Amino acid sequence: MNAPSLPAGPFRPDLLPDFAPLREVFRRAGYTEAALAKLFQGRNEQNVDLPVALLRTEASTSFNTLARLFALHLVVAEDGLRAAVAPVNLEQLFDTGMIERVPDGVRATAQLSPWQELLLLNDFLPPEGEPMPADFVMSGASPSSASLAALTVRRRVASALDLGTGSGSQALLLAAHAERVVATDANPRALNFTQMNARLNGIENVSVAEGSFFEPVAGERFDLIVCNPPFIVAPPSDLLFQGNSVGRDAVSERIVREAPAYLNEGGYAISLVSWPHGGGEDWPARPRAWASGTGCDAWVLRGSDDDPLSYAADALRQTEPVRSERYATMLSVWLAYYRAQNFVRLAMGAVLLRKRAGVRNWINFDVIPKAMHGNASDQIERIFAAADLLASIDRDEQLFERRLALHTGHVIEQELLVKHDGWGIQAASLAAMHGIGFRATLDGPVLTFLAQCDGTRTLREAITAVAEGFEMDFPQVAEAALPVVRRMLRNGMLVMS
Repeated sequence: MNAPSLPAGPFRPDLLPDFAPLREVFRRAGYTEAALAKLFQGRNEQNVDLPVALLRTEASTSFNTLARLFALHLVVAEDGLRAAVAPVNLEQLFDTGMIERVPDGVRATAQLSPWQELLLLNDFLPPEGEPMPADFVMSGASPSSASLAALTVRRRVASALDLGTGSGSQALLLAAHAERVVATDANPRALNFTQMNARLNGIENVSVAEGSFFEPVAGERFDLIVCNPPFIVAPPSDLLFQGNSVGRDAVSERIVREAPAYLNEGGYAISLVSWPHGGGEDWPARPRAWASGTGCDAWVLRGSDDDPLSYAADALRQTEPVRSERYATMLSVWLAYYRAQNFVRLAMGAVLLRKRAGVRNWINFDVIPKAMHGNASDQIERIFAAADLLASIDRDEQLFERRLALHTGHVIEQELLVKHDGWGIQAASLAAMHGIGFRATLDGPVLTFLAQCDGTRTLREAITAVAEGFEMDFPQVAEAALPVVRRMLRNGMLVMS
C-alpha cells in the first residue's frame, strides 16, 4: 500500500507485520455475514435485541467472544479474548489500536464487519441520545455500499478512484481488478480506517489522499470512478459523512458534472445520487441536466421515490433508534427543511457515466426494481452496448436484418391456471437471474417470438414466424414487436449481432 504517512486516527497498522494470522482467526471462528445476521436477527446495531443476543453468545466460544467484542460493543475478559485469537499475540492487537483495556476487561475501538469476503472496521454508533462526532466513520457494509458494489463495472483496469471512500470498502473491492486504486476523503480519520482495512485484508495496491471532491486527484485520469457520497438530501450538518453543507442535491450534481473530466476515454464513473422533484413523470429532469454535455453516455437509475416524511424516516433509521427522543427531534427538523424547500418527492438512485468523446452521447433513464442478484457488471456493459446500437439506428427497419439472441442469464417464469381441459398460462414473465432484476411481462406472441431468438434468425425471420403462427400480417406484428425488442435490448434481455 503506497502511503507515505498515516492519517490521524485510532489505528497503527504498521505495528503488526502480518495480518494473515488474524484473518485466519476470524475465518476459523466462523465470523461471517450469515452468522452475524442470525445474531442480529435483521436489526441494525442501534436496534438489536441485546438480551437475546447475550443469550445466544453466552457459551465460551471464539465466535461468541469476537461477536460480543467487535459486533455488540461489549467488554470481554482479557483471558477469554487471548484464547479466542490464539495464536495471534494479543499485545499486537492493543498496539494496532483495534482494542483497548478498560477497568472490567477489553473493549473494541471499532466495529468489525465481514462483508463480501472482506473484514471492515468502522465506528460504533454512539450510545442512545449522544450525537455523532463530526469525523464519525460510517459502516462500509451498508445497503448503499452493497448497491454501489453491485453497480460497479468489474472489468480489469489500470487505475481506479474511490471518491469519498469512508472506511474504504469500495476501494478494497476495486483493488481486485485495478492495478492501482486511489481512495480519497475529506475526513483524515476515515483514511486511517481505510489504511487499516487494507492491511487487515492483505491489500497493497490502495493509496489514500485527503481532500474534498476531486481536489486530491487534480490533473489525474482514471479508467473507473466509484462514489458513495453524502448524497442524502438533508438539512446542513457538521457530520463529514453527510457533508451536505452545500445544500439540496448539490453533492450529487457536482459529482456527476465533474467526474467526466477525470475519466479516461471509455472509462466508467458510477455514483449514487439523490434529488428532489415535483412528482409524476418529471423525475428525470434534474439528473438529465447534470449529465448533458459532459462528453459521456449516461444511464440514470431511479430506485426509491418517496414523500418527504418516508424519505427522512428511512435515512434516519440507519443511525437512530426509532423510539428515541433524538430520532423524533431530527425527523421534525428534516421535515421543516423539506417544507421550506417546497420538496414534493425525493428520489434516490445512481448515475452511470461512460466517457465517449467526439460522438453524439445518449442519456437513458430507468426505474429499477429493488431486487439485485450479485454484481451487475456484465449486464451493465451489455446494456451500454445495446444503447450504442440503438442510438446509431435512425429507422426501425434497420433492425430487421440483425440476428437476435435471448441472453442466457434469464429465466421465464409462468403461473399456470387449472382449466377444464388441463393447464393454461395465467401469467408469464422474463426475469434476469443476475444483476438488476429487470422483468418483462410475456404473452403468447412474445413467448413465440422469444423462442425464435436463438442467434441464428434475423429479427425479420422471427417476426415472420410469429405472424405465420398467429395468422397475422407482418406489418401488424412488426409494429407491436419493435417497441418490445427495443425495450428488451435496453434491459439486456436480448443481444443483437
